[in-house]
Amino acid sequence: MSVKCRVIEGGYCEITQGYKAGVHNGIDVVGPGYTLAWEVAHSDGVVVATRNDCNWFESGSYGNYVKIRHDDGYYTLYAHGAYNTVQVSVGQRVSRGQRLMYMGNTGESYGGHLHWEVRNPSDVRIDPSPYLDKDLPSSNREVDTYYRVRTKKHGWLPEVKNLEDYAGWENSPITDIAIKVSKGSVKYRVHCKEIKNTNGKVVRGAEWLPYVTGYNIDDFNNGYAGDGRQIDAVEVYYYTPSDIRPYKKAKYRVNNYPWQYDNETTGGQDGYAGEFGKNVLKFQIVIE
Repeated sequence: MSVKCRVIEGGYCEITQGYKAGVHNGIDVVGPGYTLAWEVAHSDGVVVATRNDCNWFESGSYGNYVKIRHDDGYYTLYAHGAYNTVQVSVGQRVSRGQRLMYMGNTGESYGGHLHWEVRNPSDVRIDPSPYLDKDLPSSNREVDTYYRVRTKKHGWLPEVKNLEDYAGWENSPITDIAIKVSKGSVKYRVHCKEIKNTNGKVVRGAEWLPYVTGYNIDDFNNGYAGDGRQIDAVEVYYYTPSDIRPYKKAKYRVNNYPWQYDNETTGGQDGYAGEFGKNVLKFQIVIE
């Protein structure tokens, strides 16, 4: 099924392979009806690297590619282009929608397609899926969000800023979440799954834990949401300070489910992110 996208001329594409951190660090797309098409720049920026001379299979290689640094510091990379079709050069400024190269089957590729990546300002690859038809994250946001999670397997993981990455690792169930913002404030809470003993008897039912507002993993009263049990849902609400207008909301999601805004229940939203009974494995949040 064709979906809207900003990296294929014509604005629609088919996704042939999704993102999987550490395994496939981008997404693969082709034109509607599984056709080849021109690849175009996702956003304005400057070309920082290209290759145009590959005409063969090359293990571990992008083949012919274009890499762009965008105005807010993020990068996009377009790989496996056809031989000698690159239309831009290093140092050239490009505009959104400008032709870069034609889809091909060069480098480590098993059929004509575009392999597309998004990288944060530190040049670390992140999940590009949310940006296929959306703006890249801004490194100059009016409000920055910082968060981290504790998983059943790994303990507390490093802090994440905005949408530069997601919080979670190796599909280990998340048990606790801590969130803070650079302006304004948030309240947040988590929903814990029920616990059964070895005989299948429920020893502690599923429940929402109280709201917290702090950000301190050493403060188990108000520094984070959770009590060490596996969680299946998260609720966040953002309070906009008086010097910021229009009002902003917490935009968040788990497990690549649809985005939730604050605790809204309109437009198909549930008032929280998650699905009761299913472990939360990934978490992302930003203020918009």
